[in-house]
Amino acid sequence: MRKKLFLIISVILITGIYMNSCKRSTETSASLLDLHSPNNTVIANSVDELKLLLAPAINKKFKTEVNIEITKISYLAVKDGAIADIEYITNTGVATNIILMKEVKTPFSCSAKHVEGFIGNKKATESTGLILSCAGETCCKVHARLNPDGSLNYDCSCDNCEMRIQYI
Repeated sequence: MRKKLFLIISVILITGIYMNSCKRSTETSASLLDLHSPNNTVIANSVDELKLLLAPAINKKFKTEVNIEITKISYLAVKDGAIADIEYITNTGVATNIILMKEVKTPFSCSAKHVEGFIGNKKATESTGLILSCAGETCCKVHARLNPDGSLNYDCSCDNCEMRIQYI
């Protein structure tokens, strides 16, 4: 009887430790994402807020509502605002990215063959933000480049891709 009781308590204790460590792992990975650009522009107040901001563009890409886990955020070194390259994985296992421009005044151009919602070579005002995504194959990614003259260029990794640019 004592052995059964000891075994039951051990199983409950081990299960509790395992479940708690999984929860901490998820919390830790989300807390490691930096929501401040190198020049201290805040792209969102929390990872959940960032996901909500990106959801319409991501859902449009996949033509359905998907849940995502943001895996990495990297920034282009611009003088003003933030250009965040946000890598994510969907609940169906697709890994891709999206670009968030916030409070950027630098002119930019797009070299994608097909563009939906494009606003032209225009300076974004401080109150304007943009989300850039590629709508082609699931493997298609959007790239952002800072040119030596300080201008920005965006394109998609697939040939027959459509870039989507959305005001936020």
